[in-house]
Amino acid sequence: MGDRGTQPLAAVPPWLLRALAGSEHPGHAPEHWRRLVHQGVVEGEHNTSIASLTGHLLWHGVDPEVTLELLLCWNRARRRPPLDSDEVIRTVESIVRLRQRSADNT
Repeated sequence: MGDRGTQPLAAVPPWLLRALAGSEHPGHAPEHWRRLVHQGVVEGEHNTSIASLTGHLLWHGVDPEVTLELLLCWNRARRRPPLDSDEVIRTVESIVRLRQRSADNT
């Protein structure tokens, strides 16, 4: 019989931690996201709202390319005034990179 007390425990995978914590995304309630996508935002909240929605969609497993396309459409339909598409692309790509680095470190 080996010495079991000296073996380090494996890290708990992030997906298991999320499952144990429940399926709710930490942060805003669903009503916040519904209001944001239906009503849009005004100038001054542009980048923050794009970054938040990107993180929310990625956390729920939406593919980064689909996320980008959805946010480009949302920007044109619900932003007053809309951001330049290049700005939306840069913001989404930045959040995707941050999320990927975070996933690589777990």
